[in-house]
Amino acid sequence: MTLQKVLHKIALFGVMAVPLIPLVWSNELFFPFISARGFFFRIVVETVFAAWVILALKDNHFRPKGSLVLWTLVIFTGVIFLADIFGISPYKSLWSNFERMEGFITLAHLFLYFLVSGAVLKEVDWGRFFRISIGVSFFVSLYAILQLFHELSINQGSVRVDGTLGNALYLAAYLLLHIFLILFLVFGRRFKDGRGLFLSAGTGLVFFGAFYLYKLTGENFNLHLEGGLLALVVGLLLIGLAYLYKQKSWLLAERIERYFLFGLVILETVILFYTATRGAALGLIGGAVVASGFMIMSSLKNGDRVAKRVSVAVLALVGLLLALFFVFKDTPAIRNNPVFGRLASISIQNEDAQARFVVWNIALKGFKDRSVLGFGQDNFNYVFNTHYDPNLYKREPWFDRAHNTYLDWLVAGGAAGFLAYLAVVFALLLSIFRLSRGGKNVALNDKEKAVLLGLFAGYAIHNFFAFDILPTYFVIFSLMAYLHFKTTEQTSAPIFSGKTFRLNSGVVSGVFVALVFIVYFLNGRPILAGVNLINALHLQPEGPVRNYEYFIKALSYKSFADSEIREQLSAAAVSMKKVGNVPDNIRNDFLDLTLSEFKKQIDERPADARYYLMLAVFLDEYSQFPEALPYLLKAEELSPNKQEIIIEIGTNYLNQQKFEDALLYFKKAFELAPDFEDIRIIYAVGAIYADKNDLVEELLIPKYGTTLIPDHRIARAYFNRGELSKVIALWERAIKDRPDDGSRYLYLAGAYLEAGRKTEAIAAIKKAADVSPELKTQVEFYLKELGVK
Repeated sequence: MTLQKVLHKIALFGVMAVPLIPLVWSNELFFPFISARGFFFRIVVETVFAAWVILALKDNHFRPKGSLVLWTLVIFTGVIFLADIFGISPYKSLWSNFERMEGFITLAHLFLYFLVSGAVLKEVDWGRFFRISIGVSFFVSLYAILQLFHELSINQGSVRVDGTLGNALYLAAYLLLHIFLILFLVFGRRFKDGRGLFLSAGTGLVFFGAFYLYKLTGENFNLHLEGGLLALVVGLLLIGLAYLYKQKSWLLAERIERYFLFGLVILETVILFYTATRGAALGLIGGAVVASGFMIMSSLKNGDRVAKRVSVAVLALVGLLLALFFVFKDTPAIRNNPVFGRLASISIQNEDAQARFVVWNIALKGFKDRSVLGFGQDNFNYVFNTHYDPNLYKREPWFDRAHNTYLDWLVAGGAAGFLAYLAVVFALLLSIFRLSRGGKNVALNDKEKAVLLGLFAGYAIHNFFAFDILPTYFVIFSLMAYLHFKTTEQTSAPIFSGKTFRLNSGVVSGVFVALVFIVYFLNGRPILAGVNLINALHLQPEGPVRNYEYFIKALSYKSFADSEIREQLSAAAVSMKKVGNVPDNIRNDFLDLTLSEFKKQIDERPADARYYLMLAVFLDEYSQFPEALPYLLKAEELSPNKQEIIIEIGTNYLNQQKFEDALLYFKKAFELAPDFEDIRIIYAVGAIYADKNDLVEELLIPKYGTTLIPDHRIARAYFNRGELSKVIALWERAIKDRPDDGSRYLYLAGAYLEAGRKTEAIAAIKKAADVSPELKTQVEFYLKELGVK
């Protein structure tokens, strides 16, 4: 085999490996479902790109050809690069972090993937590529079935299945695209292949069989009857596939594949439903309506009665299901079902929707601040902090996405980036329509056109409520590359034609040396940082000194993961303070390292309120309140309406015994959004410390009818003020309200002891065990401490 053929195989097989992304995850890395896939994709793309560069130098046929999709993508990538470079935090925009694994580095890899796949894959290769991707989605669906059978845990710990994606929303988006991709394969006559079944069905069955056998050898695998039967069915299907292949029954296999694909559409639709993801559900409905509508219009022209009847039936089914859903959505059977109930809550009036609208409004305000080139990728948190709406208190405090793809690109790239994004969308749609013209020899038939339009419509609807991830990016960029390939299929001249170069050992060696260098520095170093971070977070036999060494090692790689390593270092240092058996020198090492690293973090991102707050909270944990205050005030300057920061400033003043100053900040937090009960209580706590009894009554009595509410913060404030009678009265009142809560008797007992009323304290402790038997061990310990047998 010649070197050129070897390089072609490397590029081809590398591209074919990209659909395996959902199968890649590693618990040895921070954010195992996201970072592992990101590194896998980047390494694969870097490898195939290196092989492709050599091929393109040698042979004009591998050089890219011009298309509207290519040029708009070039413009989009270029504009976003400028937005990232001139954004508010260029380093973060370029490199992102473990949690997202996006940034320009991923966009650049997606662009390179587009170039390579569009140049290397031919029609037959695209058929195989799509079948591999569909086969992987089949495995992911079978994995989700095991979650429904409770044989595998749901990674988010809820009832919403998430498959191998680690998040229900991610799984829903992935399946949404594959449902239409399956239909595209079904209606693509050029993709007919007697051996296709062994890729589409075989890929999923083989992966599932291997995975199930692996899990059976594990110690913590809970085998259930349903899962065992599913595994048995998979085994029988694999035997059937092997028999078909041995008999070379290609025509039969081709017919079976068609039925299999239709069945897979139904299966993946059901799994999508069990993700309880509202945006994806709306996307599926919208995509089905668009695809059916275009099929009906096409059938009116070409006389395809079957397509017309099927499309009308799909529209009628969608209408019927929607009608039934809206009729019964408020019934207890629907509302009390965790999946149905979530889908039934689709409304612009519910709390989630209202919060989403608030975040979208914040995004629009941010766009006005930097309207031309935006903030750069991965910098939405700056917009969120600056324009934070106090009504979002008690929700996610550090949004890094607008949860709307269009607004995310508007903020990241400004008007220029957003228009470039729309240009790519326009190019895709125009390419689909152009490829479906031309009589009998069209590149896309009417059904393929309808399905692709349905896919992009469903994807567009879903993107109103979510953001993209790598498992959806690769599908979209693959389809872009396919449309580019079809558009340029008959074009003879590449963009850069002419002189070719002989393949010699010097050129090949130089490219692959560069590849090794790039793979190590772009991927190897952050991977090693991630592995050491995970080790630093685990208990080590050698004790906390070993954890400290792992943190030092993780930071030594100076990767884009440094910010996340520092955050975890801070949490570990706080834990070291609370654990009594940690030597003082180790505790001090953690303290000094955390302070040093967080100051570096602030120097790197001086406009990010989060790190000022985190450093201040860390200092507060170590009772360094005066040192923490300047960082808190800077955080407030950067995010003036965030109650979390304002309350922390008040708490800091409280710990410094500056009660009047504390009260001013608690008041400010309360007045930003007075409806939050939690902040009302915090404000009342500040009033107790400041000896403002009238204010305490004004805050609590209208809401609760008393100032003695069963809240630990209120009780502690009275206790610290020396008002034991109020603490006792508070817990006595609390017991009257909830006499079955044993913990309240224990709190009352503590107050009695402080007041010197030991007999009553012992009686309260014993009563706690009577009403709450689960407290028996705790009660026995307290009684023993008090000398009671």
